[in-house]
Amino acid sequence: MAISSCERDEKWELALTLLAQVFERELWPSAVTFNAAMSACEKCSQWERALSLLGTMGAHKVVPTVVSYSAVISSCGKDGQAEICMRLLDDMYSKKVEANAVVYNAAITACGRGLRWEWALALLGELEDNDLKPDVISFNAAISACERCEEWERALSLLAELVDRKLEPTVISYDAALSACEQLSAPTTTLTSSSHS
Repeated sequence: MAISSCERDEKWELALTLLAQVFERELWPSAVTFNAAMSACEKCSQWERALSLLGTMGAHKVVPTVVSYSAVISSCGKDGQAEICMRLLDDMYSKKVEANAVVYNAAITACGRGLRWEWALALLGELEDNDLKPDVISFNAAISACERCEEWERALSLLAELVDRKLEPTVISYDAALSACEQLSAPTTTLTSSSHS
């Protein structure tokens, strides 16, 4: 499909032009068509356009899928639009679209970029409440959220929890935790001891 090709090549303007042609020819676009266009927008940080496409789906009676929401939440998350991401999660819930770990991870990232560490930690907990297992990406996003908000104790606690769960910390895990400590000149002995337990 041509729109999917635009997604891969990060040509969001062409993707939107092709989608417009679908409407001009009075064809009925599917969720897959919209998803490809939204993903192209997401890859190029065009969150407003991705969000607009989600609204257009509803106006044309095309039911958004988890992929639709994932693309829009990820796109909004890149710009730190935490409030919008939380509203989208609520919208998913009300429309009975089951969120997966990818959606939650994107939303946690958005909360971090939007300086909403409390929301990030709430979403990390919600992951488990919905029988989804937080992974290293989930924890890294939450640790980064705490780091951005100078919550160094919480960042270290999350790093310790990551290790306790037998997940393998990455460079990102340690960098975010160390950065949180550096911001307040916090002692890094806790970090060192948590990584050896």
